[in-house]
Amino acid sequence: MIINSLDTVTLRTHFTEIALKRYRNFETEFRKTRRNPDAENLHDLRVATRRLIAALEFKSSFYPEARYGKVVHILEEFIRPLGKQRDLLLQEDYFQKIISGTETGLKYYLEDLQKKIQANHKEVQQDLAGFNLAKFRRKTHQLPLEWVVPAALPGEDANPDPLLKVDWKRLIREKLEAVLSLEEKAIVQNNLDSFHKMRIKLKELRYWLEILEEVFAFVTRDQLALMHRLQTVMGDIHDRDVWAIGLLKFSRRIYPEKSGYVNLAEQAVRLRESRRRKYANFKKLFDQFGKAFSYLQD
Repeated sequence: MIINSLDTVTLRTHFTEIALKRYRNFETEFRKTRRNPDAENLHDLRVATRRLIAALEFKSSFYPEARYGKVVHILEEFIRPLGKQRDLLLQEDYFQKIISGTETGLKYYLEDLQKKIQANHKEVQQDLAGFNLAKFRRKTHQLPLEWVVPAALPGEDANPDPLLKVDWKRLIREKLEAVLSLEEKAIVQNNLDSFHKMRIKLKELRYWLEILEEVFAFVTRDQLALMHRLQTVMGDIHDRDVWAIGLLKFSRRIYPEKSGYVNLAEQAVRLRESRRRKYANFKKLFDQFGKAFSYLQD
């Protein structure tokens, strides 16, 4: 469904369908995760929540009066412990697959990791049990997801439709620049925090482009697929950074009372080597990413 950008009726219909679809998907993933909060379900719920947040923020950028700030804050706070638990479960799964009988340091590390998982599991259960879906549904319905023509202001025949004024390519360019603005610190200076922030900005751009994909020919599935691959490899790199640092910190905790601190350092070196290989792939994908948006220079 490729349309003329001035066809605001079709645009509003499409944007409404996207918002409602993302809300329904959030409810589905919430119920599934509350029944079984494993790593996969936690991931799916976080993605569904992030997509819903993107849809709300997308609308708010055109209709500031929508006032979704409180709803977005509720969702962001809700998924915070879920993300922590998923990261811990992923780390546990990774190290369980590579541990051998001789790596006593890694055994101690896994035991410590499992204690954190058990402690955080209680917080996740409280988070899921305490989230009142019916109350949240009422709150979002008070702030409608539907895109409607703005009501006329007092004394005026009609309120100008903000969608008529949108330069869609400029909108994408601004979101893209939020990603590229972190390139110096994230890539040139190898700042881990900036690298993580760049990945978050990349996800935000991707979730917005998914909204526009079906209506504008300049947003393609190839672009979105490339961004997903880039986002995935950046996540793998970030995981290895966090895990390697965690291993080294834990090795200092057990030294010299317990043996095994040496193989923790060795495992950290292996993670760094794995990171190096993934980073080479990241650089190739990042170059392709820049070329994929060359049309914004038109």
